[in-house]
Amino acid sequence: MSDEITFDNKGSHGLFIFSENIGLEEEELLTAVLEAGKISGCDKFIFDLRNTINIDTKFYRTFTTFSNSIDATIATINLGKTLKKELIDAGLENVFNPVGTYSNAIATLGLVSSKSQSQALDVEFLNPFIKATIDTFGVQANTEIVLGKPFVKESKINLPMDIAGIIGITSIKFSGNLALCFSSDIFLKIYSNMLGGEKFEKIDDEIEDAAGEFTNIILGQAKASLNDKKGYQIDKAIPSVIRGKGITLNHLSATASIVVPFIVEEDEFYLDICFDENSN
Repeated sequence: MSDEITFDNKGSHGLFIFSENIGLEEEELLTAVLEAGKISGCDKFIFDLRNTINIDTKFYRTFTTFSNSIDATIATINLGKTLKKELIDAGLENVFNPVGTYSNAIATLGLVSSKSQSQALDVEFLNPFIKATIDTFGVQANTEIVLGKPFVKESKINLPMDIAGIIGITSIKFSGNLALCFSSDIFLKIYSNMLGGEKFEKIDDEIEDAAGEFTNIILGQAKASLNDKKGYQIDKAIPSVIRGKGITLNHLSATASIVVPFIVEEDEFYLDICFDENSN
């Protein structure tokens, strides 16, 4: 569980991540972090309460004051059922605006782009990657995942992630890459499922290799389908892994990317695909 309250200016929006219990001992930190958000210049904010079990009722007024003092839109993600009920019963639904997941939040905040690349990445191209992802986690990691709603991600939008498996996609028609992006919590949950329920507290060098393996398997399965049916002639590639708290992913492609969210219980991870068409 997180023992901190943090604010991060993501450019297109501000992201608050809250601790397990927002109690009296966090009063000074909570006030300072909310003030940092207030002066950040952001006009859209996401409250991430994935770690939060309890908010002392004393701070309901603090959040209301913050909401009323800014000309901005707020969306709250990963809100547990018990805490959500408490906030609604306290009349704070309009203050927190619970929307579910990160992908719901960026849609609510108007950060989702219009079509651009979604027209290039047609359904027939995207579906093999979706099927391969669902099959890979079902078979390899004993984890049932549910497809979310794909969206176009401009470079200014940063996905919430701590580890990503990345692999190049090279074809006679285009070049680009595929990234599989996870928060630490959801990656460790999936890794635990893969090993029969054994619990892990943090991602180490051995565990991180699984992100690359998942990415490699997904591309391999999708490549086989696309090469056979569509003649894309996608080449083999070697995956890499990046990890670190709150890392960002900067594609080399000049265009936006398509993000496909996959939901595990009340959390989600992302398949992020981008490419540039070859000129020849």
